[in-house]
Formats: sequence, C-alpha cells, structure tokens
Amino acid sequence: MYNLIFDCDGVLVDSEHLSCGAWLPVLARHGVEAEIAEIETMIGKSDRAVLDHFSAKTGIDFPPEILAERQQEYFRQAAANLETFPGLPQLLADLADIPRAVASSGHPDKIRFSLARVGLDRHFDILCSAVEVAAGKPAPDLFLLAAERLGADPQYCAVVEDSIFGIEAARRAGMRAIGFTSSHPAADLHTAGADVTFAHYADFPALYAAL
Repeated sequence: MYNLIFDCDGVLVDSEHLSCGAWLPVLARHGVEAEIAEIETMIGKSDRAVLDHFSAKTGIDFPPEILAERQQEYFRQAAANLETFPGLPQLLADLADIPRAVASSGHPDKIRFSLARVGLDRHFDILCSAVEVAAGKPAPDLFLLAAERLGADPQYCAVVEDSIFGIEAARRAGMRAIGFTSSHPAADLHTAGADVTFAHYADFPALYAAL
C-alpha cells in the first residue's frame, strides 16, 4: 500500500473559494482591484507566489505584513463557512492504518486551523507547509519533505491533489498522483499527470486499492 500525502485546501477542506476570495479585500486595501478568476489560476501555489505575481504585475512593493493580513481574512471567512467533503471523515477512519501526512502550500497555522475547524486534525500527526521548503509547487520539494517525515521512499507515496500545480509537483517527486476534481476537471488533471482521478470520496477506496 502507498503512503498517502494529502493536500489541504480543496482536498481535505472545501476551501479553495474561501482561500482565493480572502485575497480580494486584502489586495483592495493595498490598491489592487483583482478578479477572483485570476487568483483561481494560481490554485495550489503558495501565498508568497500569489503575492509575487501581483507585485510583478502592478509594480507595487507590498509590505511583509500583507501575508499575515491575508491569513487573518481567511480565518475570518472560514470560521463560519468552512466544511470538509462528504465521506472523508469516515474514509480517514477506515484508512487509519495507512501512514499519511498533509502537505499544503498554506502556512502551518492555516493548515492547523482548517483541519481543527472541520474535525480532521485528529487524523494527522505529520503536517508540512510550503514555508518550510525552498520552492513551492510545482516544484517537488514539499512532497519530498512529507515523504522524509513519513520515513518513506517517494516511489511508495501517493499524493491526493486538486490542483494542476500539485499534480505536477507529485510527478516531479516521483510519486503517484491522485486527482480530486473539486477544483479542475478530470481531463485537466490527467493532462497534468494524474494517474487516476475521482469526484467523490466514496470512490476512493477502490481507486486506492487498484494503484
């Protein structure tokens, strides 16, 4: 059986719309009127990468505290609206014997907040964040860190991802890539390199067993 590495946003918590939307008021306060569709093209990338994109586009040298400001905006929105996906809590309970980790582009505080908010924190002891590695997705660094903490060879790891950049990172890490279609169509995830895709967690056990 493969060790499992889960992305967080869009995989464990239904948060991509909140995570992307949290940028809008923050950027607006700093003079940038962004469109959520533009931010959605960067799903899977780190907050720093998103900020660098807008800095290059606008020429604005954003203050360092904008990242903390954006995180607080996410916390505010997610406190009342964050949910997990149907069937996922039971799946994690059923797969309790399978080593697993979370590897997310989000800050460690955001990962812990999100998991605790939907009651999934008890299922994960190993958390990895893009702030801990030199390069975020689509570079393989984050998933290689997760494999290291699992004590697993990357070839015996499978990554569950909703983003194009995450699927690419998994393949570059030499891991199996399982695409969850919460953010992108299955065809796009397969084009990025997903071995298999699924739309509902009820389908995951059979898919995982067949890897």
